Amino acid sequence: MSLLAFPGLFVPILCAMVSSSPAAAPAPVIPKQARPAARPGESSAQQLLMEPKAHNPLRVALLRWWDANEGRVTAPIEGGPSVLAFDGANMWVARDDANLTSVRAHDTTVLQTHAHVNYANPGGLAFDGKVLWLTSRTDNLLFRVRATDGVIQSVTNPGVTPVGIAFDGTDMWVAARGSNWVMRLHGWNSGFVATYPVSAPEHLAFDGESMWVTRRAAGLVTKLRGSDGANLGNFAVGALPERLAFDGSHIWVVNSGSNDVTRLRASDGAVMGTFAVGTDPHGICFDGVNMWVSNSGSNTVMLLRGSDGAVLGTFPVGNSPQDIAFDGANVWVANHDSGTLRKL
Repeated sequence: MSLLAFPGLFVPILCAMVSSSPAAAPAPVIPKQARPAARPGESSAQQLLMEPKAHNPLRVALLRWWDANEGRVTAPIEGGPSVLAFDGANMWVARDDANLTSVRAHDTTVLQTHAHVNYANPGGLAFDGKVLWLTSRTDNLLFRVRATDGVIQSVTNPGVTPVGIAFDGTDMWVAARGSNWVMRLHGWNSGFVATYPVSAPEHLAFDGESMWVTRRAAGLVTKLRGSDGANLGNFAVGALPERLAFDGSHIWVVNSGSNDVTRLRASDGAVMGTFAVGTDPHGICFDGVNMWVSNSGSNTVMLLRGSDGAVLGTFPVGNSPQDIAFDGANVWVANHDSGTLRKL
């Protein structure tokens, strides 16, 4: 999955009326919100999800004054929910049973399941502003699906086992496992732009200037210049790197084989830290402050502090959580074996 920015947040301004009295009225006292009571058997880590999130200015922009969902809101998504993408209003879930489901983000209502999307074993899902792009690892196909109604716009064969996919603001990049290249396509019509040599690419993330590619078998990440695809370096990470995410200055890489996350400085690829997480970590996303990691072998999600990778909490979710995504206010987790989409 890629990083979204939210400029122009509205900040409420409290205005005081000028009184004719020479003595100013005392300022009102606003009581501090109390921590919600713990539920039986609930850990302190679980309680963290219930804390008032006053540090997040999006609560103001969304007029969201409640402790929204206490980390327990789920939507039933059968058929092996696997990969996620957010279109600005709805969360889309690609499923192993060749269905694509849209879920309304603000209330977790399942809107529609598009059974006519004939693919198998989804590898990546990305949104370009109008169209969802979906890769099929089994059928070696790339689908473009209109976000307004789920209608297929095109189906192409990009080569051997397309997996990761990422949008750079203009073009879509596709990594094909089993090949030795990354393909670049026009975002508006999927027209061919170029291919760039990368051995056995897996997943992608864009940092605003360069595209980063994990190479699972080699334990490496490759940095490609966004303008022309030139190789800017290959950087060692952990064993079997999977998905990756950008936080504004660093690239975070999930290493499923070594059960840790590597933090690379985006400017030069220097390793800035390696942080232990759960078993078989699979997905990662950035919430504007911290990183969230899904551990498919531990059935948990871990919250890592963005500044130094310290573990802020470990939260039980469904069985075999796969992809994880941020919608600007909440984190979403696809629980593959439970058949649910969890909103945190």
